[in-house]
Amino acid sequence: MKRVRPNTVTKESAPPLQKKLRLKDCEDLEIVIEDSQPVPLTPSSPPGHTSVGVVHSEGQEIDFWGDVAEGDLEKLMCAAADKLENTLQAEELRKIRNEKYRLLNERVFPLTKSGSKFVSIGVQPLRDYEVVIKLHNPQLTSAAWFVKDEFGELVKKLREYMPLVRNVGCDMFLCDIGKYSVYVCKNRVIKFEPVNEDVYEPLHLSVDTVQTFLSLSEFFSSLLEQFSIQRRVFPKYDAFIDSTVFEIMGDDNNNVRDDRTFEQTALHIINSFQNNQILYEIYLKMPCTFKHHVQSRIAYCKEHNTYNYPSFKMTQ
Repeated sequence: MKRVRPNTVTKESAPPLQKKLRLKDCEDLEIVIEDSQPVPLTPSSPPGHTSVGVVHSEGQEIDFWGDVAEGDLEKLMCAAADKLENTLQAEELRKIRNEKYRLLNERVFPLTKSGSKFVSIGVQPLRDYEVVIKLHNPQLTSAAWFVKDEFGELVKKLREYMPLVRNVGCDMFLCDIGKYSVYVCKNRVIKFEPVNEDVYEPLHLSVDTVQTFLSLSEFFSSLLEQFSIQRRVFPKYDAFIDSTVFEIMGDDNNNVRDDRTFEQTALHIINSFQNNQILYEIYLKMPCTFKHHVQSRIAYCKEHNTYNYPSFKMTQ
């Protein structure tokens, strides 16, 4: 009699083998088919049934596990591809939403010695290069931003209310400034909470950090004026998009879906503009937004047979 050591995997106890089939057009998906063991036929287990799962290349399951007939495998693969496409589209839209808040021609200043808070001043191309000042953490997950015309109100109200700040047991409303409601929190922390939905989390500043910001307010005000003058020489964002669209549509051999060709075309257009350093920043810091707007305008022109299309300026 052959002895078997405990915890030894035998032929009879071994798990079923797996066959991996990779989708032809989706390299980051794979179909995992487990060879099923013989089971009695029931209405819930049709002949030739197979356990099928669609698994992401990073190991994350995409919710398609279940017993399906062999003939339904193609439908399952198509459904998995559609789900992946929707996921990728949602991810692209998320990137576009984040990119539109990025500042170009940016200057950054530390607001604390520890480097926990910063002040950035720059322009937003989708707002016709409107000058913006932003207070934020290093990760840019928490921030409060104000346009140039709101800066005076920000400084005035902070100077007015800071002497009244006391330690409180719960959040206490202080005032409204621009798009934010300002609260006093425990340990004399000032919170800027957006009134409407915002891409950033609420910003928390200590009273000392606010006082540092106020002491530098004249310097920041001077920079805002400089940026306001400088923005007048920047090429218009719509003109940049227009030129790229015309170049692509004027070349029958060009294809906007070819990333290499698209990159060459964009760089060629950038080099044709004067004061084009801001266009390089758009191309490098807002790649998804730029390409999305070019593709959208090409689609609009082809559908309506016209070059008269709406502007892509940011709206609130």
